[in-house]
Amino acid sequence: MGSLLSILSPRSAIVGCLLLYVLSKQLRAKRSNLLPSPNGLPLIGHLHLMPPIRAWLWFDELSKKFNSPLIYLNLAGQDLIVINDYQTAVELMDKRSATYSSRPDLVVAGRYASTSKRLLFLPYGKQWRQQCTAFHHDMTPNKIITYLPIQIAETKLLMGGLLQTPERFMAHLRQYSANVILKITYGLDSEGGNQKVITQIYDVMERLLASANPGDNLVDLLPSLDHLPDFLAPWRAAALHQQKVTQSCFMGLLNEVKEKISHGELAHNGVFAAQLLQDKDRFQMDDLDVAYLAGLMFEAGTGKTAAALCTFILAAIAYPEVFKTAQAEVDRVCGDHWPTMDDFYHLEYTFQWRTVTTGGVPHMSSATEDDFFNGYRIPAGATILANYWGICFREKMYRQKYNAQLFEPHRWIEICPGKLLTVNSLFLVLSHLCYAFDIKVKEGVVVDTQAYTTGFDIEPEPFECSITPRAWRTQEIE
Repeated sequence: MGSLLSILSPRSAIVGCLLLYVLSKQLRAKRSNLLPSPNGLPLIGHLHLMPPIRAWLWFDELSKKFNSPLIYLNLAGQDLIVINDYQTAVELMDKRSATYSSRPDLVVAGRYASTSKRLLFLPYGKQWRQQCTAFHHDMTPNKIITYLPIQIAETKLLMGGLLQTPERFMAHLRQYSANVILKITYGLDSEGGNQKVITQIYDVMERLLASANPGDNLVDLLPSLDHLPDFLAPWRAAALHQQKVTQSCFMGLLNEVKEKISHGELAHNGVFAAQLLQDKDRFQMDDLDVAYLAGLMFEAGTGKTAAALCTFILAAIAYPEVFKTAQAEVDRVCGDHWPTMDDFYHLEYTFQWRTVTTGGVPHMSSATEDDFFNGYRIPAGATILANYWGICFREKMYRQKYNAQLFEPHRWIEICPGKLLTVNSLFLVLSHLCYAFDIKVKEGVVVDTQAYTTGFDIEPEPFECSITPRAWRTQEIE
């Protein structure tokens, strides 16, 4: 009996402390001027209401129900503020960036899986500034221009793949996105053994995003739980395994770059990872910092690009008249030549329909003092999440009233500087698709245009369509 009490007493103390912590947070949350919020329960707040998948749809419904661009949720004592409106996002995340630039302490995804090295999860501070500066220093518009030959070559390969096996269009688009980033970041081709590397990096990305969803990990809501011993903290072993796999992948790729440089096969500024290695002392980074920062290029550039391209295909079959208008615009500007970056500013039709990122990585409000917006209080240290999906479908975001669910690209016509790597990739592929192929609904097939995957980054669920070369373009593709 004595030994049993000796075991239970520390646990009871821990549970008691946690309960006091949660209760104190909730009592504080009951102060006046809090944002609109659904009814919650003692201790757990709104945790039981959080949908296991596609939470962004629920956030949007709450915003409409309360007629408020901001909603408040209490996740077992952790304050969560969800932004559902573009103007509000600009006001808080841009104009008040000093207050909302930091990140919450994500124990699983940030501290363990990323060794507190991944820029996405770093709190605002010296390390964050160093990595941001290094990333932007080595990804300038002038540097991005030098990568165009890679993007153009891969776009041509993509067109050939679509001609030969159009039914595999989703795989082709995903392969294109990975090929471009692998070449730009590490100077590697996807042929041979490197295809295995692409699969491994995608696995790292999927595991990372799955571990970073707000509310999914109790230890992220109650960081003090991380002081529990291993046998009471099952998330720790899984996260440390994820850390090991990630570091093995990213450091392996970085070591290949270093080896190529030492053998004279790659210039010091030839690819993104090599440039980071050259600048690491300047920005006070070690090799592991460089490995994670180079890996960020792949994480940020591949999934979203492929998802955006798949969404374009989905929009083309859902709104055939809009796609025909886009084809006519490409034909008018390009005539009998393949689209080039010189045609960028002459093509007025800009495709934007749906976001492929639902909420991005959470931010955190200032940990020292509350902030106020339109008379409402935003608690210090609150997690801030922008609901990109809801923002995208806000009709008042556009200058005129439109049905935000419809694919109406003319509402999005805007001047784009064309300096971002992803913009160049999207322009080249979309303009080439319009130039070379007809995209239609496959006869006898019904496609659910609302069927998307879940998570931070989303893409259409697999679907079928007909992609055929325009009769007078077949020889050009071959």
